[in-house]
Amino acid sequence: MREVVTLGVTSFRASINGEHYYGKLHVEPKMTNVVGPDGGIGRITRMGDGDDHPHHGHELQRRVGAREAAYLNRKDGDDGLLGGGLKAGDLTKRFNDVESIVEAAITTFGELFDATDVLMFERQRLSGDYEILVAPPEVKAAIPSPNNRRIREEWLMANGYLLTEDDADGNG
Repeated sequence: MREVVTLGVTSFRASINGEHYYGKLHVEPKMTNVVGPDGGIGRITRMGDGDDHPHHGHELQRRVGAREAAYLNRKDGDDGLLGGGLKAGDLTKRFNDVESIVEAAITTFGELFDATDVLMFERQRLSGDYEILVAPPEVKAAIPSPNNRRIREEWLMANGYLLTEDDADGNG
């Protein structure tokens, strides 16, 4: 069964000195129909899916150049005297804009997941409009992009994915 992955973007831009964005890949949990002793059908989450997936919560990273490393070190209060701080070519989880996160997510997704898997992104948080970033043609045909939360949820349920509490309460 294919993996459905959602790109999550957060930021602390509203806080003092907050200026960066951060990205994580979240794997949607899958469901299996089970028939109970009374003949009723229920759904259970399969082990190894969703939160248990080895790439669930994977934090996106990028390399920094010399000028940016120096700027971030000053901002973080690291003068480099003890050998700490960032250097040119080091990885950071801090991104300067959302588009850079989307590019990193597409690249990282291609390295971690199969060609049959799906990567989605809710560009406007809480808008309910999801954009399909990567997917096989049959999935792109089934879910127009951008699509609303209802279409996404119907597709997830029809394809055996469990809606999380975040999906149910509109915090996707």
